[in-house]
Amino acid sequence: MVRNFIVSITRSVISLIGTALSVAALVLMMSLFALERFGFEGGPYLGILTYLILPMIFVVGLILIPIGAVLWRRKMARRPGGETTQMMPVFDLNVPKTRNWLLIFLAATIFNIVILSAATYKGVEVMESTEFCGMACHSVMEPEHTAHQRSAHSRLKCADCHIGPGADWFVKSKLDGAWQLVSVALDLYPRPIPTPLHDLRPARDTCEQCHWPTKFVGDKLSVRKSYKEDEANTELTTALLLRVGGAGGLGSSGIHWHVDPNVAIRYRS
Repeated sequence: MVRNFIVSITRSVISLIGTALSVAALVLMMSLFALERFGFEGGPYLGILTYLILPMIFVVGLILIPIGAVLWRRKMARRPGGETTQMMPVFDLNVPKTRNWLLIFLAATIFNIVILSAATYKGVEVMESTEFCGMACHSVMEPEHTAHQRSAHSRLKCADCHIGPGADWFVKSKLDGAWQLVSVALDLYPRPIPTPLHDLRPARDTCEQCHWPTKFVGDKLSVRKSYKEDEANTELTTALLLRVGGAGGLGSSGIHWHVDPNVAIRYRS
C-alpha cells in the first residue's frame, strides 16, 4: 500500500510540481542561510526572500504533494476496473516495510517543522528590523527612515515604539501591515505619509519602557574636562548640576515637573 501511495505521488503532475517547489525552496533557504552565516550582507531583500517568500513556497509545495496524490487516486478510481482503488492509503503497521516508511515520514516531518520554526522566528525578526521598515518599501518610508537615523532614537527599532511588547499589538500590526502591503503594491498610499498618527499604541506601553516618569532622579552632577587652545593646553574643568528631578513625595521637581499628575498644561493657539 505504501508503494501504491508513492506511485500516486510520482504519477501526479500536481504532486511532482509540489515536490519540485519544496526541494527548490529548501535548497535555496539552506544556501542563503549559509551565506548569511558566513557574513554575506544582501540588504533587507535577502531576509525577505530567505525567511518570508521561500518558506511560503516550501509550505505550498508540501501541501500540493498529498493533494496531487489524492486527485490522482480519485482519477484512477473513476476508470473502468478501478473500483477497488481506495481514495486514501491504508497503512498496515504489521508490515516491517510500512513501519520503516512511516519512520522516514516522521523524521521528514520533524525536519520540516524545525525548518519552518526557524524560518518563522527569523521571518519575524526580519519584519521587526529597522531595515525592513525603512528600506524594503523603497521611497514610501524614506523620509521617516532618514529622520530616524538622525534622531536620538536611532539605536531603537521602529517596532520598539510603533508596536511594543506583547502579542495583541503584534497581531494588530501584522493585520494593518497586510493592507499596507496592498497599498504599496497598488500604489494607493498617500503622499506624504500623514502625521501625526492617531492609532498608535499608548505611550505608557512603549515610551515609558525607557522613559520612566515616576522615577525620581534628583540632581545629577556632571564634571567635564576640556583643554584650551593655548600653548600649554590649559585644562578647563566644567561642573554642571543637572536638575533632572522627577516625581517624588507629593509633587515633582526639576525638568520633569510636568509629570506630576496634579499639573495641568494648557496651550494657547
